[in-house]
Amino acid sequence: MLHDRTWVLLGRKMTGEARPEELRELEEILKQDPELYFSLHAIAELWHRNPPDTSAESQEAYQAHLQRMKEQGIQPPADLTQPNDQDEIADIPPPRDIPTTRMLIGFITISLMAFVIYVTAALVMPEPQPGPASISEISTPRGSRTTLTLPDGTRIRLNSGSNLSYGKNFGDKVRELTLSGEAWFEVTRKASQPLIVRTSSMDIKVIGTRFNIKSYPEDHSAEAILLNGSIEATLNNMKGRKINMQPNEKLTIRNDLPESSDSSSSGIQAANETMINLVQPAADSIIPELAWLNDMLSFNDISFKELTGILGRWYDLDFQFEDHSLEALSFTDSFTNQLITAVLDSLRFPNRFKYRIQQKTVFITRPE
Repeated sequence: MLHDRTWVLLGRKMTGEARPEELRELEEILKQDPELYFSLHAIAELWHRNPPDTSAESQEAYQAHLQRMKEQGIQPPADLTQPNDQDEIADIPPPRDIPTTRMLIGFITISLMAFVIYVTAALVMPEPQPGPASISEISTPRGSRTTLTLPDGTRIRLNSGSNLSYGKNFGDKVRELTLSGEAWFEVTRKASQPLIVRTSSMDIKVIGTRFNIKSYPEDHSAEAILLNGSIEATLNNMKGRKINMQPNEKLTIRNDLPESSDSSSSGIQAANETMINLVQPAADSIIPELAWLNDMLSFNDISFKELTGILGRWYDLDFQFEDHSLEALSFTDSFTNQLITAVLDSLRFPNRFKYRIQQKTVFITRPE
């Protein structure tokens, strides 16, 4: 059973008489015992649903009970019906450690409810199983972007339709994240504690640097771009294969490859699976792959199919090709703060395709 101290703290909390230090003590007890938290939460639900009646109605019921005793010829003791003048003393508030009447009522009520819950839980509840570690998760819906700072000072910019998660103990002994989508990292340097970013395509290990990872599950490829420092990429579809990247390099990995157990794969096969290129700024000194950091859409020689995936996340829209041959069209362009209609009108010029928008779906058709 629970310690008496726990019931005292709970009784004070439920009746609104707990001191701040007592509330903190109860909170620490509940953190250390999840099963106890469940039981006390159920008690709290019952308490708030049926609070003890300390109103004037209780006094009326008590007086009615005394009247019935008199009607039946039972004389109530004098000390229950009238004050004893000889016992009157000055109005001294009770010591803080002595429960008030309301506290006693609450304590008795809670104890009875706790007994019922305890017996029920012992009979029907399974043994508690160890659960997963507490996880912090940040998501950006399609059509939005967000910036956050991790407990270690690392700054991250999340692109549309992305999800980032990490354990509550991040920064204590390990710095490990899981990413689905695209994010820009400015990593706080800790030589003894590398930062590891895990995606479905690759894992990135860094100490302190600036880089971008793009790994959407629905895309045909994933990529990592390094601006300064160095990173080590481990490819998930080739167990044990590691690639060390240098500044201004871009690593591209195909997502649609079967997993390989050959850690020595190289040559033609490796070239087909991965590609490393130097990233080149455009005329405006903006690297197209990183233009999204400036709220700009920029793409170079990509297929219409791939482009609709980018536009869908950027504008929170779905795209449907009514003529799938249009998916192979190639586009190079850039846009800043443009409506989707302005973007599509520019892309289709002079007469490459037609489109219509119904609610949140864009239908792409062949021009007449």
